[in-house]
Amino acid sequence: MGGRVQMRFFRRWSLLKKISVVFGMIIIMLLLFYFSFSLKNIEIDECAYYTKDELLKYIQTDGWDHNTVLFCLDHKFSEQIEIPFIQKVTVEYVNKNSVKIRLYEKPIVGCIEYMNEYIYFDKDGKVLEISSNRLSDITLYGGVSFSEMHIYDTLAVKDNEVFKKIMDLSQLISKYQVTIDEVMFDPSQNVKLYADQIQVLLGNRTSYEDQIAELVNMMPKLIGLKGELDMRDFKAGQSSTIFKEMK
Repeated sequence: MGGRVQMRFFRRWSLLKKISVVFGMIIIMLLLFYFSFSLKNIEIDECAYYTKDELLKYIQTDGWDHNTVLFCLDHKFSEQIEIPFIQKVTVEYVNKNSVKIRLYEKPIVGCIEYMNEYIYFDKDGKVLEISSNRLSDITLYGGVSFSEMHIYDTLAVKDNEVFKKIMDLSQLISKYQVTIDEVMFDPSQNVKLYADQIQVLLGNRTSYEDQIAELVNMMPKLIGLKGELDMRDFKAGQSSTIFKEMK
């Protein structure tokens, strides 16, 4: 009887030893896998809105994201990361310790302040982002009345003519790559631009292309100056405009 009990004990002990060995081998293999594929180098596309460290706070969120394979699998099969002003993020495996991250920025051309937030829109007037952050390199449009705003809807500007002017100006500013800090509309739909310390009067027109094209040519001459540039009566081919310097 005692011999049988002893045999059972040794069998169970032997089984436990085998399970422990297998379990230990699995742990060792997992540790080897984790540290062999340790993510040491992350190459990220340049971004106008964030530094690399700021982006990593969105992208590398837990301990598993420090393993190259798990990081790639996680970003391939999980839901798309939501980063303000970023449309899409893709992760590319480079080698066992490196990945490349590609960023696709939202095509923002302007913003409007509304209810203490900034409404960012594309060239067609579609709302792309609603944020409390003000991006300094995006033109701000002011003096405009709106109804409620919803992301991915078209800007709900109350006056159709003002909406057309916003679209015209935002596309021209993007086309000519001119830096305009702010565009203001008065109650009569006259337009005034602010570029650094220069105020530019554009008046009320159906198209502002001739004025913006000429403004681009003039900007290098206005660097460092403070004043008002009157382009309300400007016509294509005109050789001069009125500039009033201020102190």
